[in-house]
Amino acid sequence: MQTKTQSAIEAAANAFLGWGISVVVGQLVVYPYFGYEITIIDNFGMTAAFVAVSYARSYLFRRAFNWLHKCHRHDWWTREDGMGFYEQCSKCNAIKDERE
Repeated sequence: MQTKTQSAIEAAANAFLGWGISVVVGQLVVYPYFGYEITIIDNFGMTAAFVAVSYARSYLFRRAFNWLHKCHRHDWWTREDGMGFYEQCSKCNAIKDERE
């Protein structure tokens, strides 16, 4: 599990590394291949828009998967109800009853 800060740092590192790779590959390979002459400043600006989207996507996906993991990870503990013992999750109250 990651904290929100750790998720933000991971998303930023991922997005900015991608930004650097994108600027270099775009400037040296992609734009010349398609016949575009784009200045490095324009390349930085266009790529910055995609970095913002990439950062938000990466952060939100990481938080969503952390939430799903937290919600679906059971923390079983043993209970008794007079008919015997069973296990219940302390997070979602799911019951794992093997008495039947």
